[in-house]
Amino acid sequence: MLLLVEANEKYTDELEQFKNEVLIYDKDNDNQFAGCMGLGNCKDAKEWIEICNLRKNAETCEKAGTNVPSTTYFAIRKDDDRLVGVIDLRHHINHPVLGTWGGHCGYSVRPSERGNGYAKEMLRLNIQNAREMGIEKLLVTCEETNTASEKTILANGGVFEKTVEADGSIMKRYWIDTVPKPMNNKWDELYEAAKQVLKPRDISKFIEAGGVAAAVESASGKIYVGVCVDTACTLGITKSKAGDTCETAERRH
Repeated sequence: MLLLVEANEKYTDELEQFKNEVLIYDKDNDNQFAGCMGLGNCKDAKEWIEICNLRKNAETCEKAGTNVPSTTYFAIRKDDDRLVGVIDLRHHINHPVLGTWGGHCGYSVRPSERGNGYAKEMLRLNIQNAREMGIEKLLVTCEETNTASEKTILANGGVFEKTVEADGSIMKRYWIDTVPKPMNNKWDELYEAAKQVLKPRDISKFIEAGGVAAAVESASGKIYVGVCVDTACTLGITKSKAGDTCETAERRH
């Protein structure tokens, strides 16, 4: 559906249209050019693309007004080669602002293309870029009230860490592992956790419980276990975390 390409002059006209849309639709948004730092202040799209090229290297990024190198990508829809968004990737966050609430990346979706799930796909693809760059954990943040951005982060495996205050706003910090965790002995650990609550018993004349147990690991690393409740009508109910007719347990990985 989408591909991320490094900012380049092939999409100068598309970027100019993107900029104009943002200026109109997001005129009251202080962070209207997230992931497009400086675009609103450039005289034209070509100038901004030149700045993006300077930012890519540690040797030249200071000429673009920053000491943290970053790569800017255009989100291009494959079907019609249309620029639908912009996302950047900072090569590191060894910086007082970036390391606190700025994070590794910011992104903006073209106003006329919002509501199509592009933000989620853009971040997914950028996680791959981060992995290729050697960044194992990605810090992504959003304002506490920005539920749409929060859903995008969560959909890509974001694990909430904490909130911080920045310029009068409350920011949520999420971490995303770019490298899949090896399973190693995870299956054995889940199996043993389920076995702990596998205790068949009669709840009543018509209800049995504990004959089937399950264990799952959440994105935050917690392991939840639960048992199945079987009734005489052959309806099976699996309960976890809470319930009057089954045992549950929770423990940290």
